[in-house]
Amino acid sequence: HSRKASDVSLDALNGASTGAHLSMASRARAAAPPPAKPAPSIYDLRDDVRSALIVVDVQRDWFSASAAVRSAFPELPANLEELLDIFRSRGLPVVHVRARYDCPVRSGHMSFFTKLNPEKPAVVSVEPEPFAAERLGELVVYKPTFDGFHDTELHAELQRMRVGRVYVCGLVTAACVLNTCFGAFRLGYEVVLASECTADRSRAQHDAIINIYNGYTFIAAGLAELASFVRAPADVVAGAPTQPELSAPELHSPKLRSPELRLARELPLQRGRGPIPDSTDPLSCSSLSVASSISSSTTLSSFSSSSAGGAAGPPAGG
Repeated sequence: HSRKASDVSLDALNGASTGAHLSMASRARAAAPPPAKPAPSIYDLRDDVRSALIVVDVQRDWFSASAAVRSAFPELPANLEELLDIFRSRGLPVVHVRARYDCPVRSGHMSFFTKLNPEKPAVVSVEPEPFAAERLGELVVYKPTFDGFHDTELHAELQRMRVGRVYVCGLVTAACVLNTCFGAFRLGYEVVLASECTADRSRAQHDAIINIYNGYTFIAAGLAELASFVRAPADVVAGAPTQPELSAPELHSPKLRSPELRLARELPLQRGRGPIPDSTDPLSCSSLSVASSISSSTTLSSFSSSSAGGAAGPPAGG
């Protein structure tokens, strides 16, 4: 039987409508965002890469003197002590990076920073929090800006120790911790952020940084993961040196005077408190210091025994 022209026309119209509908559905599927990739895990990394812990700006100005950080992260001291014990007990290097912005030659960012933040003092105290103070044999690096690797000897020291992965913790997540992660990433290190050992002036800001950069520039890991994963590689277990071993003559060499290399003492009542670089000395307007073991009577000629003064209110950086 022949079909009427009206039936054919209706079929064509229905077909066009269906085609248009399918086309719109296809476009919608194409425009839909791809499924989120799984969160990266520390267990995706090899466990035999030589590693070091970098403790960023755990100074009194950014915790004891900061009500915002203390109230948002009251667990930080206990968490940091646990993390430090993980690395120290396994013979892995611990490096303390501290902010010191009072040298105009090296801290060029402070001029603009103080214009943006006139209420924040430019000079901060280098005094560490007791729960994260350096121990005998641990490096101490004084950085002139937010990134612990910029204009310091930190990279050279880590390379000398054959470190390929850094674990970063400290204060504050959105500023100096993040910038130090960027610096390590730029230089080719594998970067792990110890998320429970890092703090900021609010939980929301801390969480936002982790949500944005986890799996992009670093892998975030909690204490339980770190405790089960971090271990000394075979060469460390075999006794290879993990910390600098400097004799007194080496300390006075021009090579070491320039990068502010110093050694932290560990006295019974004075944990890791060596001389602090003197900001009036051009040689000490450099960025690195090292904590290692020497006689308490030995000092560097470019250092003074007094620390930079503290400042009231929230300081720059952190």
